[in-house]
Amino acid sequence: MRLLLEEDQVVIRQPQGLLRQPRVAGTMDALAGCNRGAATLPENSSGALRMAREGLLPTSEPVDAFTESLCQRYAVADVLATQCQKRGVRLIRAYAVLVLLTAMLLGVIYYFPPLKPRPGSAAPTASSPAASSLHTATLPPDRNSPTQSRYAQWRNLLRKDPAAVMAYMLVVLAIFLLYSLTSQRNVTRRFANFRGLAEGLRVQVFWRLAGLSHRVADHYQSHQVEELEWLRVALKTVYLDDTGVPSPNIHVVRSLWVHGQHAWLKRKIATLRAADRRLAVAFWVLLGPAAPWALLKVLNEAFPQWCGVPSIDGSWSGLSLGLSFGMLALSWASAAFMVVATYRKLRGFGQIAARYERLLPLYRAARRKTDPLEAEDADDQVQATVLELGKHALAENADWLLLQKDVRFEPPKG
Repeated sequence: MRLLLEEDQVVIRQPQGLLRQPRVAGTMDALAGCNRGAATLPENSSGALRMAREGLLPTSEPVDAFTESLCQRYAVADVLATQCQKRGVRLIRAYAVLVLLTAMLLGVIYYFPPLKPRPGSAAPTASSPAASSLHTATLPPDRNSPTQSRYAQWRNLLRKDPAAVMAYMLVVLAIFLLYSLTSQRNVTRRFANFRGLAEGLRVQVFWRLAGLSHRVADHYQSHQVEELEWLRVALKTVYLDDTGVPSPNIHVVRSLWVHGQHAWLKRKIATLRAADRRLAVAFWVLLGPAAPWALLKVLNEAFPQWCGVPSIDGSWSGLSLGLSFGMLALSWASAAFMVVATYRKLRGFGQIAARYERLLPLYRAARRKTDPLEAEDADDQVQATVLELGKHALAENADWLLLQKDVRFEPPKG
């Protein structure tokens, strides 16, 4: 089953003079991407589709044919959004692991001197040219150094520890390949597209069940219309099969949407806050080594005669030994801190929880307004409440979609 109509059917409804405009072209691309995703769902997705359909509205509840088609389209969009989300999480985790591995290899290259002397080498003193050259190879390349080019610095590092340098280059290559793959697949944007479409269809389903004739595509705020043109066009295509508003089923709307969504939000907020707290603990624990690591790095560069100058024959001074391993350990901890901070930002558990917390009072108020209604005009009051609840949900979801444009993978710099 196709999620939307064919692209040529949508184009017919657009003025021909607008087809060359970038905004309309982007709308057509988004619609085509949704259709491609729906058409390429694997055969083993039938179970996930049934669960998504049941999660929206149990099949035991009788609905008209058009509402059932909306439920089926919602299930497809929800499954596609979940698949893109899982794929994005795997990419973020792989990216974090590779960046951490890169930082650890850099620590080994810069701060871990060779343990074995070269054959035929004499043991120089700390002030000899050989020791000075070796020390230079154990420090991060100085971009402003007038005496040594970056090529010469990395050549010294390669001579010092070729295995670590080659491993570092391979990991950096893997990072850029992953970045290229992420950019081409555009997982974040596709996830936002499918999730936005699913949420719009969810609101439309419950508006119909409440006996409302309002269309979701007409209720995005004015400042969101241009940015979300593709979503409005996509939602408008589903109305071509509209058979009219069915009789209201207020009990289903109250129990499954107002009460059900309120309970789901509470559970989801608790889960997201717990995940964010775990990352926050790791963030603050790893923040401790950042200051001493930076201080030792400054001392290492300001007073090279005190640290990082082991002799070629493998003998170590006590201070050099402690500082070398200390710098290595602290650089690893500081790298882990930066990776955790980036991972926490990309996952955005706290931001998502805050977004849900803004919706929670709306559903709580809707519960209070709809639960005690037993008067003759109860259905009208419930319909008014459900309409306002849907408008707020659409506005909040649209704001989230606009924020997803700023979520980007960036390769490490420097």
